[in-house]
Formats: sequence, C-alpha cells, structure tokens
Amino acid sequence: MPARSLAAALLAAALAAPAALAQEAPRAPTPTATAEGEIEANVAELAREAALTPDQAAEVKRIVLAGQAELERLAREGKGPDDLARAAAAASESVHEQILAILAPDQRPKYAAWRERKLGEAKREGLEGHTDDPETAELAKALALTPEQTRRVEKIIADHQTEFERRVAEASRTGTGEEAMKAIEKIGEDVAKKANDAIAGVLTPEQREKFKARLDEQERLRKREEGH
Repeated sequence: MPARSLAAALLAAALAAPAALAQEAPRAPTPTATAEGEIEANVAELAREAALTPDQAAEVKRIVLAGQAELERLAREGKGPDDLARAAAAASESVHEQILAILAPDQRPKYAAWRERKLGEAKREGLEGHTDDPETAELAKALALTPEQTRRVEKIIADHQTEFERRVAEASRTGTGEEAMKAIEKIGEDVAKKANDAIAGVLTPEQREKFKARLDEQERLRKREEGH
C-alpha cells in the first residue's frame, strides 16, 4: 500500500489516506524541510476545513511526525517492503485514531470528508509508486524509494532525457564527425550530472549515500572497460 513520501504517507494514510510506505527509505527521524512543509500545508488545510483550534492543529502535526519517525525507525532496521507495508498500515490506523480522539464530534465528519477527498486525489495523481520506466524501477528498488520519490525521479529522468535529445539534435545540426561526437559526449556528461544532482535532491541522506556508491561503482566499471 504505497504513499507519497514518508511524511505524506502518514498524512495521506492517516490524515489523507493514500498511505503505504511499502518502500519507504531509511532516513533520520527529523523530516526534511520539504517533508515538513508538506505536513504543515496539509495540516493547515485540514485546520481550515475542520475548524481545528491552534492547539489541535499542533497536536495533529505532532501525531503525524511521531508516526513518521516510527516508520523511519523500522525502515532503518532493514525491513522489507511487505513488512513496511504492514507497519505502514498499522501506523496509519494509529495516527488516524489519535487524530479522531482529539476532534470534537462536529469536526469528525469534516475530517472524514477531507481524508476521503485526499485519498481520491492521491489515486488520481497515480501515487501508487508504480513505474513503467526500467531505469526508475531499478533505482527505486535499489534505494527503497517511496512512491512519491519514484514519481519525482521518473520525471527527472524523463525531463533530462528530453533535454539530452534536444541538445544532441542541435549539436548534430551544427557539427560533424569527431567534433559532433565530442560535443555529444560532453552533453551526455553534463545532462547526466544535472540529472544525478536533481535525483540526489529528492533523496534522504542515507539514500544519497547509496546513490553515490552506485554512481561511483558505475564510474569504476566504465573506467575498467576503457582500460584505465
């Protein structure tokens, strides 16, 4: 049962519903600025729709962050996708129940409606974590990407592939022979670096270490094949 990001997973699962975290990656318990920003935005939206008090909104955020930290702890223990999926379901239900417990009776239907709407949005956005791109799928498996990370990585790869093709076409029009080949090689290196930097930007610290190790190993194999 996948979800957006560990932060959004619990929000989408407990708060908003599309949670799963079957493939959540290990990372520090403190959420990234992006993850915490997602939580704050969703809590603020819920606060408006369900008329939460400031204290209730703060408690909802605390509950979600605590659930997130627990899932991240499990992820760091090396739990497999199936175990994480089960843990995510249990954590999501726990968060959901804790949120219900702090709501007034007249707030609960509004929360339920908001949560249901978020689930529908998640489904429409295709946040199941599936990808038809083999490169993205391999990376998602190796780095234990969340569904949201998988979606973002797939878009990064597609965007940079488009950029590469566009620049190669331009180089082919303006150059010939060895000159064009050198230009294309340089374009490939430049686009690959930009893509790798962009991918690293959506990863957790632990995932970035694994990603760097993959890139280093690829470079080592490339040099060995070239006889260096």
